Amino acid sequence: MTISPLNKIPTSQKSALPNSVSLEQAKAAGVRPSMDDTAKNFESLFVQTVLQTMRDTKLENGLFDNEGQKPFEGMLDHAYSQLVTNSMNTGLRDAIKRSYGQAAEAYQNRLAGEQNVVAAASVKLATVK
Repeated sequence: MTISPLNKIPTSQKSALPNSVSLEQAKAAGVRPSMDDTAKNFESLFVQTVLQTMRDTKLENGLFDNEGQKPFEGMLDHAYSQLVTNSMNTGLRDAIKRSYGQAAEAYQNRLAGEQNVVAAASVKLATVK
């Protein structure tokens, strides 16, 4: 049996995921990550991709370059992207939340309206019978 960090979080606090929990772990535990968590992870992925692209555009090979260090460079890029995302504000996270926050709010309002219509229809059906 594996114990994930989410098992230790009370149900009332599961919407605020700790930084050490990935989106995959949240999904496996049945927790819906917040817009901020999703935007932060996307920002980290974007920074990691930028670092990887910068590393891949070297003009010439160095004295100590070899194929054995490539996996470690990927891990280093991932660690740097997490560090940048946690310590700096690149503005990407805010832009994502601004862009998709309005769309998510409109979607939630539409769902709430549809649920109200369904509830009203079921009440009407119950009174007809």
